[in-house]
Amino acid sequence: MDCDEATGLNMYGHGPSPRPRDLAFGSSTASTISAAAFAAVGAYYDDLLREMETGSATEIYEREIGQVRHDLLRLLGLNQSQDQPRVDAILATSGTDIHLFASALLAREDDRVLMTITLMGNETGSGVMTASAGRHFMGRVSSEARRRQGRGVAARRRDAEYYRSRPQQGWLPAHG
Repeated sequence: MDCDEATGLNMYGHGPSPRPRDLAFGSSTASTISAAAFAAVGAYYDDLLREMETGSATEIYEREIGQVRHDLLRLLGLNQSQDQPRVDAILATSGTDIHLFASALLAREDDRVLMTITLMGNETGSGVMTASAGRHFMGRVSSEARRRQGRGVAARRRDAEYYRSRPQQGWLPAHG
């Protein structure tokens, strides 16, 4: 979690530990962690640290990430069977990172220009529209490497558009 040194808070105004007085109405990156979740993560972290005293950190990481992928696919009903096309889960540090990764991955598929259509871009994370267009949405990536914000991650040009899925009043019209 990227927190300001002076305030201890991330760019959404939340810290890495429980803040019971906060009202959490945002997404996972714009919310504070609950005391119960913080305790569960702490116990899990302690277990992993003990395991890494005798095991390979890389192997433990690969196993744990593999289990998360497996559980996610199982919960979504996408279990691997021989009569299904191969499905995999891609994990990232944020939903906006997933948009950037998908854009970069799809841009490499062939010579066609990739056009991304994002519904209600104003109701997503602040960097989703930039990431969906295949451009870096922050000046630093999760590996701590510096990137020029707005610079493309692939050589080919991509466009991004978003369309309102509902009127300004905030309700969806009835479909009959």
